[in-house]
Amino acid sequence: MHFVLAFAVWPLVEGLILAFALLLISITSLRMYRAKGRHVAAPSDQVKQLVGQGKTIEAIKRYRGESGATLSEATHMVSSLQSAQPKP
Repeated sequence: MHFVLAFAVWPLVEGLILAFALLLISITSLRMYRAKGRHVAAPSDQVKQLVGQGKTIEAIKRYRGESGATLSEATHMVSSLQSAQPKP
């Protein structure tokens, strides 16, 4: 009896496993596509001003809001602006 029940349920389990695998593949592909085709926008004058004032976190937030960049992209942009500033 149990063998017959397991045999009848197996196609459902197999279908769920296949659907989960396809979901993982599509999520991974989407992340790779987004990472490859990104163009970094030039920072606005407000972002540059915030960096000049030493307000790093506010500059990162502003840049993310303006450009739609990820946190790592915005952090990289702000740190590059900081390193380009002349040292007193």
